[in-house]
Amino acid sequence: MKGPTTIASLNKLEARGRDRRDENKKDACKINVYLTREGQKFYRKVIPTENGHCMSTLTGDEQENFRDVIKRIRNTIAGT
Repeated sequence: MKGPTTIASLNKLEARGRDRRDENKKDACKINVYLTREGQKFYRKVIPTENGHCMSTLTGDEQENFRDVIKRIRNTIAGT
């Protein structure tokens, strides 16, 4: 995902109460994004299905990047 697509997705998730954004206190150019409890439930329900579908459409490097993003999301949910 790039630029406007990412923001549009985050806006939709936020409108549905699934994410929240906070200013990054160390870097004013960054915004931290967190899943709410509702977002975590949604993630656990949707990601297993979407993960398989997405992987089939990606190249090797893209698959590695996708795995990294999913890992970061899981770590965020777990609080690690």
